[in-house]
Formats: sequence, structure tokens, C-alpha cells
Amino acid sequence: MAKNLYFLNNKCCLTIYKETFANPTFYLSIASMQEHTWAAYTFGANVNFNVSKNWQLQSGLNIFTRETEIKPRTLYARPDNHGNVNYHISCSAGSAYVPLKSGGNPMQGDSTQALSAKNTLQYISIPLAVSYTFGKGKFTIDPAAGIAFNILSKGKIETTIANQSPHENTGTNDIEGLKSSYISSLLSVGASYKLSKIISFNFTPSARIALSSINKDAAVKTKFNSAGLAGGITIRL
Repeated sequence: MAKNLYFLNNKCCLTIYKETFANPTFYLSIASMQEHTWAAYTFGANVNFNVSKNWQLQSGLNIFTRETEIKPRTLYARPDNHGNVNYHISCSAGSAYVPLKSGGNPMQGDSTQALSAKNTLQYISIPLAVSYTFGKGKFTIDPAAGIAFNILSKGKIETTIANQSPHENTGTNDIEGLKSSYISSLLSVGASYKLSKIISFNFTPSARIALSSINKDAAVKTKFNSAGLAGGITIRL
């Protein structure tokens, strides 16, 4: 009978990012022309549990962050759900009302220019996967498949408004339509090289395909699909 062992797998992943949108017209007019995802990265630790000689169960805790640049645009003031009038901004994650820190509330229908804007989304990702290990000598290959539960830990829109001189920086953590979680599938093929009896170096190409969107009741439903390269150290405990 195979002995059950745990592995602590510390990984840092640089993600090559792609989003899919449910409404192609909105994608062309808004997302493609006015948004650009310039950073997406993941870091965390995974634990493998041997259930037999070659089969393992994988889980862990990873932090995924995605930062999107929103290009300059005109913002219009409108009332929110509480009747307060603020400038309204939309992006692929949802929409938000950005308050003015200067204290001067705009009138409904007023407009201003957003000189720059950024949307930051951060998720706590909990994977659950099955992997199979095979190899020879110090080299092993570990293909794996599973799902990940992604829980929103941060959703923020920041913008610089040409409201007065000097320009005003403002933002909000309240993004309408942004869901608190979403689910994605996982596919990976890891390669490991044993440095000692307890330590191995690993390199893992991986892909995530969204099974649900990150938002609802919005002009567009956004799904996160990504391909990444992870590198880390595996410690046999």
C-alpha cells in the first residue's frame, strides 16, 4: 500500500490573459477599444495528498489579481440607487458611481472627463483537482484537472477626474453587478526535478476556463479565461 504523503507547493504564476464577453457588440465598442488588461498574476501554496502510488488530490489557497486600464472617457452624472448624484463609470466588471472628494456634488446631467481610470479585481482561489504522476529518475510529469472556487476579496475602480485644478483622484469599492464569486475549470501539466529527497523544483503550464461569469445584471457578462506559467518549490513533509 502506498504511503500517504503531503507536499507543500509554493507557486508564483504569470498569467497570459483573455476575457470572453457575452455581448460581442459591447465587446467591440467598449472593452476592445476602451480597456486593456495590463497585469494579471497569481501566487499561493498548494497541498497534494497521495491516495495511491501515482494519484494525488490537490488543493490549496491562491491569490489572483487582475488590473485593467480604462482609457479616458466622458463621465455623466446620474442618481444612484440611493438618490445621490455622482459621476457614473462602466467597465467590463460592472458599473460604479465615483464620489468627489472635494465635496461638491454634480447636478444630474453634468459631465466631466476621466483622464485615466483603473479597475482592480482580486480573488482568493481554492482549487480542487486530481493529478497523476509518472516519470523516471529525478524527473516527473504531473498532469492535473479540476475546478477552482474563486471568492472576490477586492473590487475597486479608481479614476482621475478633470473636475478642477489640480485634477482630483477618486475611487470606489462598490461595483454594481460584480458577483462575490465564480467557478472555473483547471487544466495543468507540471514537470518536476528532484533536488533532494524532500525538495523538488517544478514548472507548470496551466489553463483556466470560466464556468460562470464574474458579474450579473450588467450590460455585458464577463468570463475570465487564462493561460499561465507557474514555477515553484515542492517540499515533501
